[in-house]
Amino acid sequence: MQSPIDIGSDSLDYTNIAPPSIAYRESEFYPENTGWTLLNFTDAESFINWNKCKYRLVQFHLHTSAEHTFNGLRFPLTAHFVHSNTGGDLLVIASLFDTGETNHILTPALEAFKEGKSFILNPSNLLDTRRGYFVYSGSLTTEPHTEGVTWIILNQLQKVSQQQVEEYYSIFGKETVRDIQNLNGVSVKFFGEISEGVDTITGYLTPD
Repeated sequence: MQSPIDIGSDSLDYTNIAPPSIAYRESEFYPENTGWTLLNFTDAESFINWNKCKYRLVQFHLHTSAEHTFNGLRFPLTAHFVHSNTGGDLLVIASLFDTGETNHILTPALEAFKEGKSFILNPSNLLDTRRGYFVYSGSLTTEPHTEGVTWIILNQLQKVSQQQVEEYYSIFGKETVRDIQNLNGVSVKFFGEISEGVDTITGYLTPD
């Protein structure tokens, strides 16, 4: 199963899955420009616990636009937090952004990106599991497109200004997204309440 995918209302399997337990630390991140995205590595002991397994945060990066879509709707920005456990299994938490007010948590990172410098960030400030999440098994969206990756896509949308989106876009001068892959009939698990407001992904999936 390859990623990213389009997630629609008819592909959801509503279930009861315990949320990831997040134990991130404020730490220094070191950007590495791959020509496609900026991988922000950290040596900090930041972890999540998921499905009785401990995963260490290795790096996070941004994509413009967001790679996963929802009933064809694509959001302007996403952050992918890439984790690995001692067995080498990978888990990615995706936090999506909709346009709105300036995201002051991202501001230091965006300024550091332009200067090629390290920056301090507590990435837990960009994650909110309280409104639910989507879970499926897919792949990395960059080479080598390794499969067997657990994806957790948070339902709660973060805000980012259009200027911030354009600032990140200008680093590469192009959208840094992989084409949508075939769902192949696989259902996506969802845990949480279907929200009617547009501050969540499911708010956009709710019929008028």
